[in-house]
Amino acid sequence: MKVRASSIVTALTVVATTVDSASAFTTSHTTATRVAKKSSFQTKPTLLPASTTQSQLLILDQEKSNLNLLKSTSENIDEEGGGFFNGIQVNIPYALAFAGFLGFATYVTNTLPAENTDVILNAFFADPQHGVSDINAILGFIWNVVGLYSVPLSCLIMPGAKEQKLPATPFLIGSSFGGYGVLGIYASTWKSTSAADEDVEAAMMKKSDLGWFTANVLENKLFNWAMVALLLNIVDTAGLVDAMLTNPGQTVQGYVELFKSSALVSASSVDLTILTTVAASLIPDDLKRRGVTDSGKANLVALSTLLLPVFGLFTYCALRPTMEED
Repeated sequence: MKVRASSIVTALTVVATTVDSASAFTTSHTTATRVAKKSSFQTKPTLLPASTTQSQLLILDQEKSNLNLLKSTSENIDEEGGGFFNGIQVNIPYALAFAGFLGFATYVTNTLPAENTDVILNAFFADPQHGVSDINAILGFIWNVVGLYSVPLSCLIMPGAKEQKLPATPFLIGSSFGGYGVLGIYASTWKSTSAADEDVEAAMMKKSDLGWFTANVLENKLFNWAMVALLLNIVDTAGLVDAMLTNPGQTVQGYVELFKSSALVSASSVDLTILTTVAASLIPDDLKRRGVTDSGKANLVALSTLLLPVFGLFTYCALRPTMEED
């Protein structure tokens, strides 16, 4: 099994979430329909002269109908006046992380020698399975796991995606290849969908609230544990355990030198760090949807995924409480 195939598995997995994300727009469509129905025009009674003819009454009724239609159209325009960007809110922490990542990536790309990155890319194309790992085991692990990270992120994001302004699917697909450089756009507009601690029941969700793919695949424990197994396969193929057991000092030092000299290595490493942090910050909301009422416990679970980077997140998705069926 070629480890780089994990990126293909990831892309195929996240593509299927289109079915769920498409339903995110039904809420806004329903709201627009209700606005159109509730629009009405009220006027004071008009006293007509006794000499008013039937034809004049018909003309007045037609004019009133035209005014009703005009007012209804005007109210709809006022309600929906912001268009696509109406209602978008900026999530400051995620937006700052996005801007910081883009700034850092731009800086290292313009300052570090491009030929150092070319060496890594050439090694990958020459041997997609072991080429990067042969340069450094830590780098080989990071190189492959970034492409798989969109899977656990999908497990955290998709249950609450229907309440977001932007569709999640294209950004989750893009994150398989561009990391937070793509997902950061979506995260910058993310708003919490969970209720306050004292109203956790209002935040709870059931599987019937989810789209088919989210309910039957992303919430499926067999699938979650399969992703853990794939992660362990990446560790094995990269030779990370063997390198850290036989020569940890040289392995770590080699990675540090690559971080300092290659824009690709430094940007990928920072990318993985941000993705891990963002994923951890989404866990408390995810636990609220599953009926966890203790916010302190939820925060500790989130913190534990930071203490055990990457492995903690994948394991969390496999061990988290299951949503009720109905």
